[in-house]
Amino acid sequence: MGLKNLKVKTKVNLLVGFLLMVTIVMVVISMMNQSVSAKRSRQALEETIRNDYDNNVKNQVENVISLLENIYSQYEAGDYTLEEAKAVSAELIRYLSYGEDGYFWVDTYDGVNVVMMGNETEGTNRMDLVDVNGFPLIQEIIKAARQEGGGFTNYWFPKPGETNASPKRSYSLAFEPFNWVIGTGNYTDYIDNIINTVTQEEKNEFNSSIFRYTIIFMIAMAVGILISFVMSRDINTAFKTISSYLKTLSTGDFTVKLPPSYLTRKDDFGELAKGLETMKESVARLVNSTKQEADKIIDVVGYINQNMHGLNDNIEDVAATTEELAASMEETAASAEEMSSTAIQIEVASRTIAEKSQEGAVQVIEISKRASKSHMEVKETQEKARKIGDEIEQKLQKALEQAEVVKQINILSDAILGISTQTNLLALNASIEAARAGEAGKGFSVVADQIRLLAEQSKNTVSKIQEVTKEVMEAVSNLSESSGSLLDFVSNDIAVSFRRFSDMTKLYKEDAIYMDDMITDFSATAQELLASIENVIRAVEEVAQAATEGAMGTGDIAEKITDVTGKSSDVMKQVESSRDSSEKLKKEIANFIV
Repeated sequence: MGLKNLKVKTKVNLLVGFLLMVTIVMVVISMMNQSVSAKRSRQALEETIRNDYDNNVKNQVENVISLLENIYSQYEAGDYTLEEAKAVSAELIRYLSYGEDGYFWVDTYDGVNVVMMGNETEGTNRMDLVDVNGFPLIQEIIKAARQEGGGFTNYWFPKPGETNASPKRSYSLAFEPFNWVIGTGNYTDYIDNIINTVTQEEKNEFNSSIFRYTIIFMIAMAVGILISFVMSRDINTAFKTISSYLKTLSTGDFTVKLPPSYLTRKDDFGELAKGLETMKESVARLVNSTKQEADKIIDVVGYINQNMHGLNDNIEDVAATTEELAASMEETAASAEEMSSTAIQIEVASRTIAEKSQEGAVQVIEISKRASKSHMEVKETQEKARKIGDEIEQKLQKALEQAEVVKQINILSDAILGISTQTNLLALNASIEAARAGEAGKGFSVVADQIRLLAEQSKNTVSKIQEVTKEVMEAVSNLSESSGSLLDFVSNDIAVSFRRFSDMTKLYKEDAIYMDDMITDFSATAQELLASIENVIRAVEEVAQAATEGAMGTGDIAEKITDVTGKSSDVMKQVESSRDSSEKLKKEIANFIV
């Protein structure tokens, strides 16, 4: 069964029951958390106590090791022999103690006891000693001591004066120079006693908390049940009263009233009661107003019915006139369309003329630019040609002057030729004199022959130089004649041609400017003509459009009038239907008692 099918009282009771269940669950969870917290607290306490115990016994053994290291250093210094050092160490350890009953013992690596508070155990081998559980405690103590940093050993051993074994925990550390194991320990059952005491106290506190929670919960549950009973009864009574009030209103009786106590309530039921009372008054006013308006509607329907007959007659006359107007507008639209078509053709021709004029103007501008550019280029080229001619003339004159050096070479060659002839004669005379000298002049004869050969070679070389010089002089003469002809051509013929071409480009530019002015005027005229034609076309199109729209509008008016005629008949039918509905509404409203 869904919640929507339950009574409000049942829903309230279910809500209270659910809240009570949630409260119970929360209390149980809280108690469980408290138990877990107590357990963790006991574990932390036990761990702290045991760590403190371990640190204490370890520190005590390390203190003894420090004492032994001091004695061993005296042995190394020569103050004691090894046996004396061991004896002194054993005697000191034997009487060392800490706390109430803390003491130390010493065993060798072989298990022989060295120190045990001076009793009969000293000097005996304890390697095979086991506790009540068969645990070889001496072997494990020695094994733990010889580890790095020593170690702890747990075992069971009777306390002095007792036969039952108790848990004991020792710490042992080896002293390598003596092969000793120094140990100490104590019974740890006191730790268990502390933990058990704390555990019992926490259990007592937990049971006390459970008792308190139970009492508080029972009281809260009783109060909650009482409050839910009172609230559900009040809600149920209010719902029944308002439900009865609504049933009476549904029958059409608006004279019924809610009890004044509900209208003065400050809760949701009070707001609901005020809203229902306001709604009842509004509906009552609506019923009275509807009665009055129904009477008025019946009167208006009769008046509308009378006027609709006259309206139908007027609409038929307007429809006939509108059809005639539509025919005239269609004829006007057809004539306007013909005018628009002709004007468009004229516009196309004018636009073509204007476009061609614009293109011609652009070409003329380009021609004018090219003419100006050509005129400037001719001027620049003419100036460059003049400068090049002057430069060639200067360089040629300088080259001809430098060519005079060739004549000096020819003169020097003649001088060298004369010198070589004289040298040859001197060499010949030297050879003759050497021959006369006999053996003494042989070396001089060889030198004279070499000089003569050198003179002959110089003569031949000079002859070749004179031939080359002659050819160079002829070439220079030809170059001088050719350069003169070239300079004359540049100064006369080319200069004249440049002047004529410059004059021609100037005239070419003036003609282009004239054509540009003429085409610009023609283009402006064409643009004005095109603008005028466009205005004419626009006006004709507007006339045609207006005529067409007028024809369409009058046609639509005629159709609308026909539709209005049909609609007016429908309106008359609806008016009759409204009058019938008003009569029925008046009968239905009569059922309400206000």
